[in-house]
Amino acid sequence: MRRQRTWMRKALLPAVLVTAPALVGLSCESILGGPVVGPGAVDEVWFQGRVSEFLLAMTQTPSGDPMRLIAQFERQEREPSFPVPTVASGAFDYIFTRMAALEDTSDFRAMDLVNLLYGYRNHPALTPEVVAEIEDALLAYKFWWDEPTPAGVTDNNYYWSENHQLIFHTIEFLMGQAYPDRIFTNDGRTGTEHVAHARPLILDWLDHRMRFGFAEWHSDVYYHKDIEPLITLIEWAEDDEIRTRASAILDVVLYDIAAHSLRGNMGVTHGRSYKKDKTKARDQDVFAVSKLLFDQTVEPYGGGGGGVTLLARSERYRLPEAILRIARSQEVSIDRQRMNLPIPELVMTPEQQMQATLGQVVYPPPVHGVSFSDPKDFNVWLAQAALTAWPVVPHTLGMLETHDYWQSEHFVDFLDLRSVIASPNGLNVPFAQIIAFGLARMLSFGQLSEVNTYTYRTRDFMLSTAQSYRPGNRSDQRHTWQATIDERAIVFTSHPGMLPPVSSNWGDDNEPGPSYWTGEATLPRSAQHENVGIHIYAPQYVVQPSGVTRLISRYQPFTHAFFPQSRFDEVVQDGHWVFGRRGDGYVALWSWREPAFLDYTGTGWATDGMDLPFDLRAEGGPDNVWIVECGSRSEWGDFAAFRAALAGSRIDVTSLGPPPSGAQSSGFDVRFESPSRGVVEFGWMRPLSVGGEVVPIDGYLRHDSPWAEQAFGDRRLLIMDRPSLADGYGVWIDFDAGTRRSFGPSAP
Repeated sequence: MRRQRTWMRKALLPAVLVTAPALVGLSCESILGGPVVGPGAVDEVWFQGRVSEFLLAMTQTPSGDPMRLIAQFERQEREPSFPVPTVASGAFDYIFTRMAALEDTSDFRAMDLVNLLYGYRNHPALTPEVVAEIEDALLAYKFWWDEPTPAGVTDNNYYWSENHQLIFHTIEFLMGQAYPDRIFTNDGRTGTEHVAHARPLILDWLDHRMRFGFAEWHSDVYYHKDIEPLITLIEWAEDDEIRTRASAILDVVLYDIAAHSLRGNMGVTHGRSYKKDKTKARDQDVFAVSKLLFDQTVEPYGGGGGGVTLLARSERYRLPEAILRIARSQEVSIDRQRMNLPIPELVMTPEQQMQATLGQVVYPPPVHGVSFSDPKDFNVWLAQAALTAWPVVPHTLGMLETHDYWQSEHFVDFLDLRSVIASPNGLNVPFAQIIAFGLARMLSFGQLSEVNTYTYRTRDFMLSTAQSYRPGNRSDQRHTWQATIDERAIVFTSHPGMLPPVSSNWGDDNEPGPSYWTGEATLPRSAQHENVGIHIYAPQYVVQPSGVTRLISRYQPFTHAFFPQSRFDEVVQDGHWVFGRRGDGYVALWSWREPAFLDYTGTGWATDGMDLPFDLRAEGGPDNVWIVECGSRSEWGDFAAFRAALAGSRIDVTSLGPPPSGAQSSGFDVRFESPSRGVVEFGWMRPLSVGGEVVPIDGYLRHDSPWAEQAFGDRRLLIMDRPSLADGYGVWIDFDAGTRRSFGPSAP
């Protein structure tokens, strides 16, 4: 394996500067993965300046972390006098130990080592002994859940979520590519055999993301973990098809970040996020990517990470100019997207229930050609974290039993349920399906099913919502909605599963949740139209004081909002309304249950340096209605006019009566006379209407925005910064043809 450092960018840069005028109007396609230069990609001189700034920030102090080492190596390439200390034998033992023990997230570090090995094995700072240690650790690694587990080891790796899937497949593919004839010590297969195993899994993953989007939608955490294997494949894979398709999906990820960011803050609904990430932009894992590529914030780099570091040193990928322009657009935009496949977790027909009662395993029909019964499609449902959904339970139980994952830290809590479904002949799988169906609202807390997202962005604010997403259900890492004014001034609500821990560490939140700020103990029924959102909390299960469902049914008897007063220029409370202004952006939040800010003084709870209250709690019950409306100085003039208009608006909230069996609340109907949008009506069982006209909140296209339109399930996508081909920059992706092209104005 050779160190593939051609520094093509340095060789081409003078020619690009000289010939750029002649290139205008030509389309640009990456040839054998080489960097795209010319009108279709961002300016190379500008980009290298961004890279230099990033590397300077990442190399202020020496570090033995693999990704920090890569940043140091890259800076040394640019500044030969920059010192990089020799990496001693044993320096990565802490990573090797985690890999050998199959600890959760050890694949993240293994991915770092693959990049270190491919890109820098001949660097003088890496001694032959260190290179051999890296090789040995990777050649002994377990790449997939159905491989053998070494004796005496409990496998706590998490192979099943969307980002982990691609990371494991990428490590396996590239190690097999590098060592085709070596015997891999964990399973005895050769590198060539591992390539043959990983390649179709990679291509299936890429194709599914192209057609149906990301299970972990708009994630400010896991998009960064998607970027790392994608850019790793682009840089090091020798397979043209994989490299081209990975480049296309990386375009889609970066477009998503660009279209859903304001001043460097990807402050939108997230399929997965945590308190440690979502309360300000600089904490987001994607923040460094956004800052490097889009340069829309003065906030300093908060950290690096694999994805952004590999983007910075990449030779085979360049950001399309169209995506940069979309990130920087100040035009009013509405972005609608649909992602993921629907899972009928709450629907089991009487016939299916009867079959299960009689001992027959049952499956619903395929969805968009993806089967619940065929084992080859199991990975799709695993990526959507649907392990406990009744249609998927038969395959999940088969995996747990056959490969002994019951003792894994991810499944040990389900051992009590296993004893319930045990029978003399093994597990009673149909009975397990009936239980999963009956407990779906609380048991499928990790599930990521079909979602329709709506984001309204202006130069002064951004409002984003997951429309009516699994209302009333428990959900451990979902972030339903957010209003964003800048990097730190944000507002969102949640229904907590527990109280915050007594800790001085802001990141502590009993993750993965649902906890105090991470996830939601019960999701609201939410709907948004432009700058107005309505969020109805009505838990559809009740707290169980004991038994096997006790831990998965708990929640607090209130809802609350994150409204950080210290990060706004003005905050005014007027009864049920709380108003905030940051610069020229305004936000108003109303609660049916009168809210009050919680004073954290003397509680021992972390405040992240905020000296004013930020936790707006609505006591009195876990069911509630929150309404948000955003505005700006350009629309309203001064802040007082905005406040007066909202405070004088009429709001009618009507309870729907006694709750149905097993639910805590029946929900509400809401009528809001918005001063900017007119009469907005919504309810637990009724559609969203604005001015008497029903507004669809589901059935969206895969992409529907001023910059992109794609049918759900289509394999082709055009992204453009302008509606006209004559004067726009764009990217054309065609998975049917296997091509990905970026282009500039007047391209053919």
